[in-house]
Amino acid sequence: MKSVFYKDSLFKLAWIQFQQKDYASARRNLRLFAEKFPDHDKAPEAYLRAAECNIKLAKAEKAKKKEFSQEAAKDYQAFLEKYPNEKLREEVFFQLALVYVDIGDNDLAITTFQKLALEFPEGKHASDAHYWLGRGFQKVREYDKAIPAFEAAIKGSAGEFRERAQYQLSAIYHEKGDLDKAAEVLIPLLAKNPDFKIPQETHI
Repeated sequence: MKSVFYKDSLFKLAWIQFQQKDYASARRNLRLFAEKFPDHDKAPEAYLRAAECNIKLAKAEKAKKKEFSQEAAKDYQAFLEKYPNEKLREEVFFQLALVYVDIGDNDLAITTFQKLALEFPEGKHASDAHYWLGRGFQKVREYDKAIPAFEAAIKGSAGEFRERAQYQLSAIYHEKGDLDKAAEVLIPLLAKNPDFKIPQETHI
């Protein structure tokens, strides 16, 4: 059995490496800590910090972006599987889904956003989840599913994501040939924000 000193020291070492921006070493030791001591009160944080290391490595090493992003997804998945009652569960679901968006796995992104919306229907990311569900269905031209998702995002969001949802909903109606409906959705957006620009939807 490892001593309390060893457990605490291993986490502290990983945290120091993280602060020093040695993300590869920090990730390795955070995972080692979380896997060896899953019942430690720092274990959930260790998985999240390991995921954060992978996200930072993905930003720094573009050639390995997908590889590091997939590793981040594994850390988020481990957190969700092992700690079903953690208060950060909603945030982790959201970050995991965004990782899938970034690496282009539309099916997993949709599935994860659906789980998020179902488990946290009144959560702080509920409207954002509906927006990204709309985008996921829009990409595969499943407009009958995309439209209610965007409508839910518009109803529940304010600011940037509300505007994004309005724009994408208008684009769908335009694609379907319903120009009156496309204009009906777009006019309020441009009236409120005439300088609206189509956002570049990249996270990592």
